[in-house]
Amino acid sequence: GLQSLDDCCKAKELGKDDFIWVIHQLLENIQELQDYLLDVNGLYLRPTEVYVHPEKMRLLCCIVPFCHKDIWCSLREMLQFLLQYLDPEDNEVASLAYGFFRALSKEDCSMEVLWSVLYEKQRKWKTKSGHIEENTISRQSDGSLFHEYEAASMEGKQKRGQKSLKKLETEKNIVFKENFLNFILSN
Repeated sequence: GLQSLDDCCKAKELGKDDFIWVIHQLLENIQELQDYLLDVNGLYLRPTEVYVHPEKMRLLCCIVPFCHKDIWCSLREMLQFLLQYLDPEDNEVASLAYGFFRALSKEDCSMEVLWSVLYEKQRKWKTKSGHIEENTISRQSDGSLFHEYEAASMEGKQKRGQKSLKKLETEKNIVFKENFLNFILSN
């Protein structure tokens, strides 16, 4: 069944892959609201009310019409919540969290800026390691995540990110889903 994000975070420290998955899912939820012309400021991002659906590999958020809490403020609060569960020895996840926090603190914050932060950090990790890592996250047309194993240009990925990352598909999503499902079931 569904578990709250709060319960999942309390069960295990968040590493880089977990943190990327949560951020990616939050951005996906916001993007879907924008796609349907719904008010993103009605997205209710309280960790006890955000749910993980392990079978569908989705983060489910509630929409509260007329809530009108600034979405960037809500994301900052969610990020502050997530910070307390990050692996303190993982410098890469700390760097990514700081990048998001800095982007969210700027007045001109937008979805494009947040997607860019995510993809820029992944590009730097690839460049630093000298090879394609197995934790590059992309989006399939159904909204689920997968590991991308083939090389692709970052510019192309960034453009796809700005266009809601639609039409990406691969069979390799099974690896990521199994790992995350094992995380949920082990709690």
